[in-house]
Amino acid sequence: MNQNIGDADRAGRMLLGSSLSIAYFAIPRSVVSDVVGVIAVVLLLTSLVGWSPLYFVLRRSTRSDKDAKPLPPP
Repeated sequence: MNQNIGDADRAGRMLLGSSLSIAYFAIPRSVVSDVVGVIAVVLLLTSLVGWSPLYFVLRRSTRSDKDAKPLPPP
C-alpha cells in the first residue's frame, strides 16, 4: 500500500478533520452531528495513514517526489 496523499493534502485534511471534530461536540446530537463525526474521523485517519481509498479507486495521487518519504517497514 503506497501512500497517495501529499504533504499539503495531509495538512489540509488534518486541519479540516480537527475543525469538524470540534464542531461534532459543539452541535446538538442528531443525524447531522453523526455525519460530521464520521467525516472527521475519516479525514483524520486518512491524513495520519497517508493513504486514501477514494484516491486509490480513482487512481489519483497528490503525492510528489518533494514530499517527505515514509519510514520503511520494520
